[in-house]
Amino acid sequence: MKRAKEFVGKQFSRREVEQITISGVDFWQEQIDWNEVFAASTIHKYKAKALDALKAEGVPVESLLEKSPHGSMLRDYVLNHEKEPHDSLPGLAARLLEHALHIEAYQAMPRATEHVAGLAFTFGRLATLFDVYEIVRQDRAARRADKPTSDPYDSGRNERLRAFHANLIAGGAIDANQQTAVEFGLSARQVSRIVKHKRT
Repeated sequence: MKRAKEFVGKQFSRREVEQITISGVDFWQEQIDWNEVFAASTIHKYKAKALDALKAEGVPVESLLEKSPHGSMLRDYVLNHEKEPHDSLPGLAARLLEHALHIEAYQAMPRATEHVAGLAFTFGRLATLFDVYEIVRQDRAARRADKPTSDPYDSGRNERLRAFHANLIAGGAIDANQQTAVEFGLSARQVSRIVKHKRT
């Protein structure tokens, strides 16, 4: 018996396949991609991924969900207050989380299947886009990992920025990215990337 593993597919369909040869006959095994399978844990898993992405962006998730448990206020905050595009990673995460929370709520109600079907369709589209954006983000982060900061004469800027941002979050600020951007003369998106890079 001979075994050989290889990666097949391109960026968004890349997966590991194992070829097993027994007495001249080839068999292929591939690990199940649970992102492509709807199971009891799917909603919970994507809800956790969305929460992680939003927290990494500095979104005050807990306080917003306390006021609006099904995620509508959080989605409004990310898309309208922070002005994140609908197809940005935080925008997708906010919408994905809102759909996941609504699906969970409807699943707990009798005779609510007609509501769940429509939400589940959109949830699936958002989950796919979220996965694609996460692959792109990881790819870009890997390419930028060893690049110097934009200002080679201020090597400590990012640490000061992170400390400033952390103090705002600890103080309950709901616009920490924007306040930090103003303080350091950057865009909110640049601040988000700097803070996020440290956490990952």
